[in-house]
Amino acid sequence: MMRYDDEVVLVDSGVVTRDGLSARDIDALDAAKLYYSGLSQDEVAQRMHLARSTISKLLSHARKRGFVRITVNDPREDDAFLCARLSERFNLLDVRLVSPPSSAPEDVREALGRVGAQVLSEQIRDGDAIGICLSRTTEAVPPYAPYSAQRRGDYSAHVLYWGVRAHH
Repeated sequence: MMRYDDEVVLVDSGVVTRDGLSARDIDALDAAKLYYSGLSQDEVAQRMHLARSTISKLLSHARKRGFVRITVNDPREDDAFLCARLSERFNLLDVRLVSPPSSAPEDVREALGRVGAQVLSEQIRDGDAIGICLSRTTEAVPPYAPYSAQRRGDYSAHVLYWGVRAHH
């Protein structure tokens, strides 16, 4: 049974706001706002009258629900001079720089996946057909694709197979 008030929807015994937030979501948002404004977890716990361990769980919940996104802005990835030089030298229309935290293959793939998802989300338009060659690098793209790009269904994706056929 549902009952609408000004701000909440009562569904059976659980309370959900009209925008689909549960009480846990609201607590997680409040905890995240306090914590990321500069308070320690202990200070947030005191303000919200909750245990510190509960605050830690609420912050984890906020990250998992996508309420919190932590971004590191690396100026090495915004080097306009280097982008212009690479574009000129290799006749490129667009250049994106990545600066992974290490040269480990998984860190390089993660950095490329993040930027690849950004490029795709900027380029995909309704009705587009996308050809993708599967590799460990292209497999790193989906976790970084914005939710709206993952859900958009007005494009088609096709896996392209290529390689050398071995003859025995």
